[in-house]
Amino acid sequence: MTERSLNEAKASGDDYWYLKFRLKKVEILISQSRMAEAAKLLDTLELPHPENGELTALLATQRGWLCYRTRRPKCAVENLLTAEAAANSGGFTSLLPIIELKLGNAYVQSAQMTQAEEHFRKAAKALTMHSDAYTRLSIQGALGFLLIQEKRYDEAIQVIERALDASKSSGTRMIRANNLLNLGDSYSQVGDAEHAAPLLDQASKIFTELKRPDGMHLTLVDLGDTALQRGDLRMAEDSFHRAATLARSAQDNVWLAESLSGLVTVALERGNHAAAGQFQAQVSTLLKGEHIAELNLLLQNSLNAARIAQASGDLVRAKKLFQDAASKGAVDWGLALEAQARLAQLLEASGKPVEAEAAFRTALQRFDVSRSRLLRDESKLAYDSALIYLFQQYVEFLASRGRHAEAFELAESSRARLLVEQRVAAAGSHIAQFRALAARSKATLLFYWTGPQRSWLWMVTPSATTPFQLPPEDKLKALAAAYRQETEGLRDPLVSQGSAGWQLSAALLDPVRSALGKNARVIAVPDGSIFDINLESLPVDKGRPHYFIEDAEVTVVPSLSLLLDRLAPQNHTFRMLAVGDIVSPDKTRYPDLANATAEIQSLTTLFPGAITTRTRSDAAPGAYRDAKPAQYSIIHFATHAESNRVDPLDSAVILSRQGDQFKLYARDIQKLRITAELVTISSCSSAGSRTYAGEGLVGFAWAFLAAGARNVVAGLWDVDDRSTATLMKGMYDSLKRGARPSEALRQTQLELVRSQGPYRKPYYWAPFEVFARTVD
Repeated sequence: MTERSLNEAKASGDDYWYLKFRLKKVEILISQSRMAEAAKLLDTLELPHPENGELTALLATQRGWLCYRTRRPKCAVENLLTAEAAANSGGFTSLLPIIELKLGNAYVQSAQMTQAEEHFRKAAKALTMHSDAYTRLSIQGALGFLLIQEKRYDEAIQVIERALDASKSSGTRMIRANNLLNLGDSYSQVGDAEHAAPLLDQASKIFTELKRPDGMHLTLVDLGDTALQRGDLRMAEDSFHRAATLARSAQDNVWLAESLSGLVTVALERGNHAAAGQFQAQVSTLLKGEHIAELNLLLQNSLNAARIAQASGDLVRAKKLFQDAASKGAVDWGLALEAQARLAQLLEASGKPVEAEAAFRTALQRFDVSRSRLLRDESKLAYDSALIYLFQQYVEFLASRGRHAEAFELAESSRARLLVEQRVAAAGSHIAQFRALAARSKATLLFYWTGPQRSWLWMVTPSATTPFQLPPEDKLKALAAAYRQETEGLRDPLVSQGSAGWQLSAALLDPVRSALGKNARVIAVPDGSIFDINLESLPVDKGRPHYFIEDAEVTVVPSLSLLLDRLAPQNHTFRMLAVGDIVSPDKTRYPDLANATAEIQSLTTLFPGAITTRTRSDAAPGAYRDAKPAQYSIIHFATHAESNRVDPLDSAVILSRQGDQFKLYARDIQKLRITAELVTISSCSSAGSRTYAGEGLVGFAWAFLAAGARNVVAGLWDVDDRSTATLMKGMYDSLKRGARPSEALRQTQLELVRSQGPYRKPYYWAPFEVFARTVD
């Protein structure tokens, strides 16, 4: 269409339209990354009427945009300022939104963020005089992009999500792809690869369909980085190779350097230092003589060079490069923190423990500073999990020197940071406080810590804190997954003494069992994959095989420091709220629970006059809020639950339909304050479906603890409706007789264990655990 219009304008001798169509062709060539052709065409263009402000503005705009796309920010700013002046002086205000938008991008490229924001705001203001939906959406997305450059990732996520929603109905696929790319990048920057990957996949498909090599390249590099975060080296390598192929086709040296830099990292992670060195040499050659606006590329290059120097034994050069990279936190938090951690390890390996420890402490201080800029709970959870290696390395440093008390205190300080932030207590927790807690609660504290080289278990009693070395996290993860599969497959671990359950028991329980008395009270702080299994369900004592639940009553806590918070006493008499026996909003996805009616009825019988029920159509999402849950001692849900692994706070309790709503989300539960002694969610996978390193298992149990519940009973896997009803009745019978929640649950679970029917298998009784924030 452009070529035909161009030829028609030329044939008619209309210089004005001929130049406009040639400029349109330049715009298309730039969008297709055909920069040499665009530059050649621009060189041939002359203004037929230099006094024409519109054509002057259009020509300067394309010259400026070509400079931007070829990474010449000074040239870009100069030309775009010329375009701005021409549009203003000639009264061509309709051109200003695009000119100001491009100026904002040019200033971002030259790292002048204040000027960038000024011009993005000018673009938005100019747009109020025009009704160009495409430009409006472009500006909204550009503001999100600016926030990314300023490391204001949570604000960027909110702005871009709004822009993405707006672009759904506009039909502007290019804008949608850019928003998906920037949103994925924002999630990746806070360590949330689970969110980032699907967004980047969507962006990649759209850019490919639109044949936009610039977007395709950026998305492939981000996909490679996200795969590295997840430890998926094969996918990372594939993404970076595809990006390199695209860069060679576009003859773009900086694109190629970005792609090869990713391959350097992959090779280093695999320990293939020869390949890493070869890729690094190519990157160095490509970057010579180039203006590099992508400062994070230079930072990644320095970090990779430092790692290669260390591998080759050039420790002096490695140290210098690590120090330089570690000082560049303003460019990229994650890379700078990685450099600081690697500097600490280099100093340790060089026999300089004092310098190494100082470097480790600096890494944690900088981690706290960068984390403080995050606003959303979801981002804090992901960031803590992604950067847990900083704590793991320092803990290993301390433990390897026999400084176990300090290692334990450091490990504990990384736990449940988000939950602990919400309590009012003195900063810092110490072993003496934990021993006092063990004495006060008459319990043994078991604190698990998983690490890549080896894991640890610290046993805390009133008189001592004893460390035990455990297998590395990869081995524990494999055993936990195998045991979980055995359990959900209805196997009986007591008769399979070579099974994963016995191996896991040997690793996690054998070191401490001799120190535990009969019917011991245990407060366990799991870590990583240990959250996926119920410690009480592990088989013990091959001479007299039985489950650990027969020896101990276990309460799971996210953090020992959380237990030091003396909660305010409940100021209400005993009352119970029971919600369930719903009208299913979708019988295919959420079939009726045959025993829900009986479960609610048994509670009504057990607590006559003290129970408020919300059932059938009254059991809607708003009913929980309207019931004022803060006034109840016990809150019970008898319904389905739906876990969300990508975003655990979007997990939901399924209730009766109220308009178009039928879900009570974990994020809403968290915000509604309660003081209940116990919350029970007797439904499938209600404890949570995603474990964050540091924070632990996040889902309904976490949300109710965050809301203020003292104890939460929730399930680790899909539960059997009939056995659940039996468990719930027995637990509440014991509670009424005065048992504490963990004691009450154990008593009824033991009844099933000692029965002769199928319910004796862990699948039926072991999904439920007590998660607590107080044990007094």
